[in-house]
Amino acid sequence: VGTGSNSITYGGSSDYRMKENIQAMEKGLERVKKLNPVKFTWKEEYGGQESEGFIAHEIQEAGWKIGITGKKDDEEMQMVEYGKLTPLLVKAIQEQQVIIDDLKARITSLEGS
Repeated sequence: VGTGSNSITYGGSSDYRMKENIQAMEKGLERVKKLNPVKFTWKEEYGGQESEGFIAHEIQEAGWKIGITGKKDDEEMQMVEYGKLTPLLVKAIQEQQVIIDDLKARITSLEGS
């Protein structure tokens, strides 16, 4: 865990005993499809390197609030805690796998007839 305003958290508490109102996530694939991954170059004052990622306010506009700090065009720059997107990405992959398995079964059925 970092200490500055640009800190990144790589791990965190996740024990079930610390949580309540646990529910299955919904619409993972639908929500992921709204995200806009981009390639970009950081401005020189921020290192000038090429990178890939998201634009913070676009993630908010896609309906994902967790892990985004600040507001678009506010005095303080927005930040994204990329690790907070992981559960959404896993849910989307799981939903895709159901679709893939269904399509495979349909193909097998069609080829078998």
